[in-house]
Amino acid sequence: MEIGKKKVMSEKLNDKSYLFANPESEMSPPADSRISELPINKLSWDDFERLCLRLVEEYHSIDKCEIYGVSGSKQEGIDIFASKDSNKYECFQCKRYQTISPGKLDEIVQEFKNGSWCSKSDKFFLCTSLALNSTGLQDKFNTLKSDLKKVEIDFIKWDSIQINRILKKHPIIVRNFFGDEWCRLFCGTTYGDSNKLAIENITKELAEIKKLLTAGQNNEKLNSIIEEVYDKEYYWIESEKVIVFNKALEEYNATITDKREKFIFSQNIIQSIFDLSELNKIVDDWHKNSWSLENLDHLRIIHSGLLAYSCLDKIPKDILMDLKLLNWCPIHHGYFSGHLVKFIREIKVSMNLKLDLIETYSSDRYFFENLTRIINSLKKYLEYNVNDLYVEKPKASILRNLPKKFVLVTTSNELTLRNPKNLNQVYAKLPLDKQLKVSKIEVVRTLDSTVIVGVNARDCFYWNPEKDLMAHFFYHASEKERINDVFCKIKNDGKIETIVQIGIKILVFNEFHHLKSHYMELYLKLTAYKNSFVGIENNYTHNSETLVYQINEDFQIFPIITIESIRTSVKDFKGIKEWIYSVKSNEELSFLSELQDIQRIYYNSKELILLRGSMNRTGVFLLIRLIKSGFEILNIHHLKESVSIALDYIDDGINLNLFCAYLDLCRRDSVFEYIKIHNFKIVESKTITRYRKNDNCRDIENISVGENGLIYLNEIGDKILVYSLDKEEFEEFSFEEERIHFIKYCN
Repeated sequence: MEIGKKKVMSEKLNDKSYLFANPESEMSPPADSRISELPINKLSWDDFERLCLRLVEEYHSIDKCEIYGVSGSKQEGIDIFASKDSNKYECFQCKRYQTISPGKLDEIVQEFKNGSWCSKSDKFFLCTSLALNSTGLQDKFNTLKSDLKKVEIDFIKWDSIQINRILKKHPIIVRNFFGDEWCRLFCGTTYGDSNKLAIENITKELAEIKKLLTAGQNNEKLNSIIEEVYDKEYYWIESEKVIVFNKALEEYNATITDKREKFIFSQNIIQSIFDLSELNKIVDDWHKNSWSLENLDHLRIIHSGLLAYSCLDKIPKDILMDLKLLNWCPIHHGYFSGHLVKFIREIKVSMNLKLDLIETYSSDRYFFENLTRIINSLKKYLEYNVNDLYVEKPKASILRNLPKKFVLVTTSNELTLRNPKNLNQVYAKLPLDKQLKVSKIEVVRTLDSTVIVGVNARDCFYWNPEKDLMAHFFYHASEKERINDVFCKIKNDGKIETIVQIGIKILVFNEFHHLKSHYMELYLKLTAYKNSFVGIENNYTHNSETLVYQINEDFQIFPIITIESIRTSVKDFKGIKEWIYSVKSNEELSFLSELQDIQRIYYNSKELILLRGSMNRTGVFLLIRLIKSGFEILNIHHLKESVSIALDYIDDGINLNLFCAYLDLCRRDSVFEYIKIHNFKIVESKTITRYRKNDNCRDIENISVGENGLIYLNEIGDKILVYSLDKEEFEEFSFEEERIHFIKYCN
C-alpha cells in the first residue's frame, strides 16, 4: 500500500510548487553512531518526492528535469522526466510504500508501458523507499527489466539501498533532509554547509577576542579580528553571511585563475607549434591574392589549415565555450557551427584517395577562404589577451537604505545604481563578467526590498543591492543554449515569478527555483501583455504571412496580425503617403523593411502595443489595440529624421508622451523626437537636437524617461546624456574606459 499520497491537501492538487520547498519531516538524531543507511521510509510522501527530484537534478541538470502532471491527475506512470540530447527521455516514478509485492511491480511497469512516455523514453527508473532485495521481488524485477529491454528501454531501480549509495556522495542533500547528525555519521562530514562552517569560524574568532580582552593587550590583533568578523562597512548584514559571500567570491576567483592558467598554457603550447608571424603572413597573403588564386601558395595554406584546426581542437572546452559567448569572438562562428570542419574532412578524404591537392583545389576560392578563416581564428586566439576574458571579480558595494528612485546603468564591467540628479554619485555597485554583456535587466519591487534580475548569454542572476555582496545565479545555460530574454512579475502571493527565454524554450521560475518549462512553435521576440505575452517575428528573415502572435499561459501561439495588413496600413496612411510621393524616384521604396521591435504601452488605463520599424533610413511606429476580432491601429507616426531603435514613454494622466531616440544614420543634429498624444491623436511632435562638433557617430542606443522632465540617453555606448525638457539643455557624463550597455530610470 502506498502511504501519504492520499493525504495531500486539496490546494496542492493543481500546484507542484511544494516540491521546491524545504523538507518538512522532522528527524530524530540516530541512536547508534554506526549507521549505514538513512531513515528514508520515515520521510513524508512530499519529502520523499522532493528527495527524488533533488537526486534527479544531480543526475541530470536542473534545466533538463521536470515534474510531470499534478497530484491527483493522470500521470501515465511517471512523476518526473528528464530530457536528453538524443531527443529521448528518462522517466522516474516515485513510490513511498510500506510493503510491495511482485504483482505491484507488474502494475507499475504496465502503467508506464500503456502511457505516452514509453515510446519516447530509453530509461525508466523506479524510485521507492523500500529495499527491493527479496528473492521474489528481484526475480520479478529482472523479468520486467528483460521485457522493457525488448523495446529498448532500460529498467533501473532506485530502491532504498541504491538511494543510500547515491546519497553517500551528497552530504548537502543528506543534511537538508535528515539533519546535521545524520549527515555527520552517514557521510562522515558536513561538507557543503557553508553557513555552519562560517558560524563555527566566527565562534572560534570570538573565543580569541575574549582571550585577548581578558589579557588586556594586543589591541592591533584584536582590531584586526573584529574587522574580519564584523565587516564595519556592512554592519547590518549577519556577520556569517559576509563570510559566506567572501568564500563564494574566493571560489569564483580561484576558478578564473585556473582558466587563466589553462588559457595561457594553451597559447604557449600552440605557439611552440605555430609561429605567430607565419600565421600573419598566410592571412596577409590571402588578403592580397584572394582574387588571384594562382599567386597563392596552395599547399602551404592547406597544410597550415589542417594543423591550425587541430590546434583549435586542443583548446580546453570550457575556454572555447567562454569565447563563443563573447560579444566579439576571436574564433570564427563557423568553427562552432561545424561549417569549417567540413573542409578539413574534405582534405583528409582527398589525401586518402591520393588526389593531387593543387590540381583539385587551386581554382576553388571558397575552399581557400574557409581554410584562411581557420588559420585566422587561430591567429586571433594567440593574439587574444587573457585579461580581456578572465578578470577577478571584487565584491559588490551595497547600501542599507537604498533610495526608491535611482538610475540603473550597466557597462562592460559593472552594474551601478546612481543618483538621478547626479549620475556621478553611485549608491550601489555589482561587478559583472567583463566578457559577457548583460542583455536584459528587470527591477522587481517586493514589499520590503528591491531585487535586480539580469541575464547575459550564459547566466541568469538576481541581486539585492541592500544585502548581497555578490549576485546569486539561478540558471546556467548549457553549451548549445544562448539566453535571449527575461521577464519578472510579482504574483498574487507576493512571490517573484521569473520567465527566461532561450530560443523557443521557456523556463518558469518561482522565487528563482525552476518550476516548469514550455516550448513555442516559433522563436519570437516577446513582450509581456495582459498576464501573458505577444511576440513578433522579423519579417525579413522568414516567409510567413504572420508578423504578430498572441501567446497564452501555456505558450501556445496564435496569429493576430499579418505583415501585409501592416504594410498596407502604413502605405495608405496620409502623412506617409505624401512623403512617399515626394521622395519616390525610379527606385522602388521598401516599406517596413525591418519591423524591429514590439513594446507594451499603458495609456488611459488601457494596455496597448507599439510596433516600431524602419523605412528607407527613416522610422515608423504604430500604436495598436488588440481586440477580440483582431486589432485596431490607433495611430501611425513617421520619424523622418532617422531610424529609432530605442523608445520610452510616460503617461501623465492626460497625455501619452513618447520619446524616440535616433540612430545617427544621416549625421544630422537630431538626437530624439518628443511626441505628445492625446486621445490617440498626435497633438505635438518636436525633434530635439544637439550641435555636433564632428562627423563621429552619435547613435542613441538607449533612452529612459525620468521625473521632472529629465531624459536619460546612452550615446554610442561611451557617454550618458541627460536632457532637461524644462531647461532645454544637455548635460554629459562620460565613461571613457567602459562601454555602456543599458540605462533605466527606476522609481
